[in-house]
Amino acid sequence: MRKYDVFGRKLSQNRPFYILVAFVLISVIAYGAMTLIGSNKLATLETDAQRTENQIQNVLESETTETYLQIEQLTPFLPNTYSEAQVVGELDLIRNLSGLALAEDYQATFQTPVAIPFDEDLSEDLQAVSISISMKVPDAELILDYLDELTEADRIYYVKSVNVQYMIDSAALVTLSVYTFYYDQD
Repeated sequence: MRKYDVFGRKLSQNRPFYILVAFVLISVIAYGAMTLIGSNKLATLETDAQRTENQIQNVLESETTETYLQIEQLTPFLPNTYSEAQVVGELDLIRNLSGLALAEDYQATFQTPVAIPFDEDLSEDLQAVSISISMKVPDAELILDYLDELTEADRIYYVKSVNVQYMIDSAALVTLSVYTFYYDQD
């Protein structure tokens, strides 16, 4: 093997060995660092999973009782008068809160007086208003938010039916049949 290169410099026989050793050392250090980082992330994920599992277990163990009132028991909470403008305002607020402010072709049609949609015999003073709501929503999942807001409203609404027709672009045509009530004391 040659001891000098073409420029007259002395060639070292050990230089490729040093480069190989440096490469192996850098590879071992990088492997150790990546293993340590992965172990830390895994430990963090395990603690998060354990915390989430504990939260789920606490929710499952907690006893929440929901009390549903009979229709007759709701009568004191019903308004004494009916104002279509007030109901329109409440429905607009519910639509805005649920993210459907930009819903196209929104239309609410009111019919009063109508028959009570329940099979039970109720007081003659209990009056119902039928509301047909139709709209084109940009995202079909927003209708669930609308229904949640409707059930959480101060006024009592009874959702009789929901008809959803899905369109190609994830939009949907929604038609709701809703009732609200008032206690006519006149």
